[in-house]
Amino acid sequence: MAALDGNFIAGAWIKGPAASCNLDTSNTGDIGGESAQGDSRRIETATAAARAAVPRSRTTAQERRDVLAGVPAESLARRGRVSRDPENGLYGGPNSHSRSKKQRRELV
Repeated sequence: MAALDGNFIAGAWIKGPAASCNLDTSNTGDIGGESAQGDSRRIETATAAARAAVPRSRTTAQERRDVLAGVPAESLARRGRVSRDPENGLYGGPNSHSRSKKQRRELV
């Protein structure tokens, strides 16, 4: 069984206050290792480290909503163009699964 390293938090291995066994789901008598458990202090430290590692968005929530609100209309506008494009029918477009392999070969 591998040595227990702890939890990787803010670039360092932090030993947990306890450990739990990792059981093999197909054979619960087989222990695959141990996982370090955390506590509220370690959770707070990990959360702060994660927040510091991810930069804040440069857009406001309203700006993101406005962009996402336009997605359905843009998708509908492109639907006709994409479905008429034979290349899209061959390579992952909306028609790619409706053609047999033989039909796709004939189009090439």
